[in-house]
Amino acid sequence: MPKPSAFVRACAALLLSALLCACVKTPEAPDPTPQGVVKGFYDWRIHSQMTGAPDAQQLAEMQPYISAELHELLAKVRPEATDAKPAKKKKQRGKRAFAEGDLFSSIFDGPTTFKIDDVATQGADQFVPVTFTSAKQLPSINWVDRVKVINENGHYVVADIEYASHWEFGVRATLIDALQGKTPPRKIKSQRG
Repeated sequence: MPKPSAFVRACAALLLSALLCACVKTPEAPDPTPQGVVKGFYDWRIHSQMTGAPDAQQLAEMQPYISAELHELLAKVRPEATDAKPAKKKKQRGKRAFAEGDLFSSIFDGPTTFKIDDVATQGADQFVPVTFTSAKQLPSINWVDRVKVINENGHYVVADIEYASHWEFGVRATLIDALQGKTPPRKIKSQRG
């Protein structure tokens, strides 16, 4: 049997490469509207099952959805960035402040589903209210957080998240505040009766 020519081998290799590239899932570009970028971000967040600060791969995957400032702050608290640093306070007992829990919603357990509401404009800022549901335990609970969206380099990105403030013991701050150490990163654990 004759050996395939170099041309045939090159064509076969090119075809195999094209097929492999088609099989690799690449993140889609976010919808160019404020609601679209928030929807894309939370679709990714729920699918990723991420808890705590994102690792390097998760941070790279969420980069198209978040602002440069939020990306920089998350990079500082991600596991690889903090593992080599000794705990500064005794009460941390060796645990990173952002090691567990959902940073991107008011509830520690995070949402299982969400619904995007209409954009609210306050001055130059745009906020997208998001109604979340967590059905990880029954009965399920619902809450609303507001996502601040800005136009950065010609497209909308998530810049901050205002945690729900309608619970007595809820976090009454924003994600940026927590990442900058202005408020504790601790979230309320869902209290079901």
